[in-house]
Amino acid sequence: MSQTEKNLEVQLAAAIEEIKGWSAAAFKSAAKQPKDDEFGRRFIEHGAVCYANCALMLQKVLGDASPHPSKAPSESQLRHRQ
Repeated sequence: MSQTEKNLEVQLAAAIEEIKGWSAAAFKSAAKQPKDDEFGRRFIEHGAVCYANCALMLQKVLGDASPHPSKAPSESQLRHRQ
């Protein structure tokens, strides 16, 4: 692997971690939505899942087919808290 490829791999891994952070932040934001704003909560959760899917796809590109456990709660975990 060339140095350029190694640098790209490091940058991609950093981007994956940043996107996971966006997902976790969105899940936390969704959990803070008022109980009477189910549409808003679900809309934010949808975005969080989209970020998580993006990170997973990028992990697969890196050859890491088994994703690392995310710090973000799942949608079902969020629903059980309510």
